[in-house]
Amino acid sequence: MSDKKSTYSGLAWRYGMTNGFSTLLTTVASTYWALFLTGAVGMEPAVMATILSISSTVDLVSIPVCGVVMQKVRLGGGKWGVFRPWLLAGGAVAALCRWLSFTNLGLTGTAAAAWFGGMYILCYLAFNLCYSAFTGILPLMAKDPTDRVSFASARTTCNSVGKFVFSLTSVALVSFFGQGNDAKGYSMLAGLISILVFVGFTQLFFAAKPYDVLKKDDGAETKAAKKDQYSASFWEMLKFSITKPFVLYLLGSTCKGTIFFIIT
Repeated sequence: MSDKKSTYSGLAWRYGMTNGFSTLLTTVASTYWALFLTGAVGMEPAVMATILSISSTVDLVSIPVCGVVMQKVRLGGGKWGVFRPWLLAGGAVAALCRWLSFTNLGLTGTAAAAWFGGMYILCYLAFNLCYSAFTGILPLMAKDPTDRVSFASARTTCNSVGKFVFSLTSVALVSFFGQGNDAKGYSMLAGLISILVFVGFTQLFFAAKPYDVLKKDDGAETKAAKKDQYSASFWEMLKFSITKPFVLYLLGSTCKGTIFFIIT
């Protein structure tokens, strides 16, 4: 009997499924949000573009801040681990705000701009937290290079399947849900996606329970707070962020994202 492990485990597919659902959260925004604001809500294109520019800038600036928050803040006192609480809390808030960012309350002018811009920003702030946790928990769940390849492959596969299903069904779903009311159709599509996103991050929260366990450096009781294995100073994080491998990785990811949005 062969001792060779299966290339894809159920855990790898559960990890990938989270990405398959979470990609819908960003895809629906990049595909339909501008159209929703100008076509369904009736917002001026210049106002929409201003909201999108400001929101995207805040999103960009928030990403490194989210990393620091995750390093320093232990939700639940650490009893749920380091990454799992952010998966659950961040996923829930991101899902809710994505639906609200496609919900027209009948506001106009500055009030409408503040509502839609605020929900967009809150969505991505929460999403950056839960997605950073999603990425950070991978080495804990996949212990060796072979496992990491299978997890990464499952993640990529589910991501592609999610985008394919979205492209195949989204227009029909907007029409079906809206029945002639585009604003309602977009809102219900975003609501459906929000449910899937919440389900994706919640099931990973439970799946990762045996792996995301916070351990102290030693068992001695001291009055000073003990550092855990994820603790790092701001200076240590800053030094790591300017190393050659990290800068090259960041550059590659930026180019990949830019090309994706240009094509979209």
